[in-house]
Amino acid sequence: RWFWEAVVMARKLAMVLIGVYIPNLTLQMYAAAWLLTLALVAQSWGRPHAWPRVAYLEQISLSTLVITANLMLLFPYGGDRVSAAGRPNKARLPSGCFWAIVGFIAVINVLVLALLLYWLLFALKQKIDTSYRTLNRILRKLHLPQLKETKYRKTLMEIREAEALEDDAAEELDRAHARERW
Repeated sequence: RWFWEAVVMARKLAMVLIGVYIPNLTLQMYAAAWLLTLALVAQSWGRPHAWPRVAYLEQISLSTLVITANLMLLFPYGGDRVSAAGRPNKARLPSGCFWAIVGFIAVINVLVLALLLYWLLFALKQKIDTSYRTLNRILRKLHLPQLKETKYRKTLMEIREAEALEDDAAEELDRAHARERW
């Protein structure tokens, strides 16, 4: 959808406003969690992306942010035995539970980052392969030496061979038409 970029920018502005104008850290976390949940619902409802892969990655990314923000709401109940005001922290999570939550947050964020990098590299490889095929097709038509194939491009070689057969058949057809004209 053409307007979705404005929605994303408004969400980012709202996050900045939450961080700047809400002085209480706990209220900031609640507001951020609510905003991210609304963004996830809007993303699911609006389906703004034309490409399924981009929509999927956006859903995964927003879901991870929602999980992270909601789990971070537990942080005031973990950690130090003494609160920031110097009083004993009675509503405290057990240390093992607190560190398990921290570890879980770190793991899901690293996994999502790895997924995003994988898809980015996959898309880059597809773009390079497409450019490679296009460049070789141009070089072939100009009767110039083509780029050399490497071992990991077996599929690309098969595609190139099929394209060469297609080109040969087209050239033969052109010659046949030329002979008919003469």
